[in-house]
Amino acid sequence: PTRPGDASVCLWEDDKLAAMSLGMDDNNAGDLPYWKELSKKYGGLNLALNLITSNIDGVVEKGRGASAGSWQTWQQMLKEGYHITSHSMTHNHDPVPSDGWPGPDWEAAESKRLLDSHLPGHKTKVFVYPGSGVHVFGILGGYYPNSTWRPSIVKYYAAARGGGGQPISEANMIDYFNIH
Repeated sequence: PTRPGDASVCLWEDDKLAAMSLGMDDNNAGDLPYWKELSKKYGGLNLALNLITSNIDGVVEKGRGASAGSWQTWQQMLKEGYHITSHSMTHNHDPVPSDGWPGPDWEAAESKRLLDSHLPGHKTKVFVYPGSGVHVFGILGGYYPNSTWRPSIVKYYAAARGGGGQPISEANMIDYFNIH
């Protein structure tokens, strides 16, 4: 730069101004043809598939197995270049400790373990927070940095996506465990 303060540091490839990710939550294996077509239509749009692991292959509820998909389904999506992230084990199925729910640490660790063990060659690095409708999954203080999930997520993942009406993360102020 010719003047002090005019320099900038490029955060993204080719000096792009921003980065964006698009994720499909909650498995919904029946919607994969739609997402594949959307990706193709927009020149290979990179999608993240945010998976709830407890019911893949119909483990918890046989009737929901089709919507949760199979490990083979998700392995094929990886082969096609899509990303896989953890969206927890149960996503609010029964997050009540008195009912036997083991807690957020189990949700984070077990989901990662299942994804990594059932998808050869894949290493799960990103967690996507489940909905905030139940207190223990929820947002304390109005945003995810204060979530009861954060201590567990930090132990097992490199980053976590938040969302839920929050503004887009500023490029130079990214909390990698609360990306919007």
